[in-house]
Amino acid sequence: MELLQLPYFNSADSLETAIDNIAFNATPGIVIKYKGYWLLYSIRIVFTAYSENRTHFSELDQSTGIRLLQADEREVHTLFEKMRDLPYQSTPGSKIEPSGLRFALIVPHSGDVRGFANVIIDSVPKFKVLAGLNIICVCTGPGKHIYESKNGKDKTGQKCEICEHAYVCTVSL
Repeated sequence: MELLQLPYFNSADSLETAIDNIAFNATPGIVIKYKGYWLLYSIRIVFTAYSENRTHFSELDQSTGIRLLQADEREVHTLFEKMRDLPYQSTPGSKIEPSGLRFALIVPHSGDVRGFANVIIDSVPKFKVLAGLNIICVCTGPGKHIYESKNGKDKTGQKCEICEHAYVCTVSL
């Protein structure tokens, strides 16, 4: 198991303002808080929504997110047992093998998450092997063109092959 610190957003937050944050932190996923539950989205889903001119996280298809098991930070000692009882979930839009992964969110005792959310992921070897080969880019131009790296090459700052605006890139779950 591994701890990932992923950017956290509310469903009302803007995709456009989040893109730079996501790329700067080279994050493979994000956590979105909805009313009463949290979803994990791969960056591939986020970049695709952005390229389709969706403007806010509330416009993401919730069926493409992974519902996170929530655990209070005081429950960490029982978290691994709870995770064993979870079904494996495939990550929509992911290059991860279909057997899937299990995820849980550690919620601070106060219930308030600022900036980053702590997400526990199991099946670490699959994640580590695939993340470096799973680079996705979106251009910053009005066309918001997607580029998927086939060779693991990061094109951040390079010109889009279609419109010549700069790419923003990161890995994706």
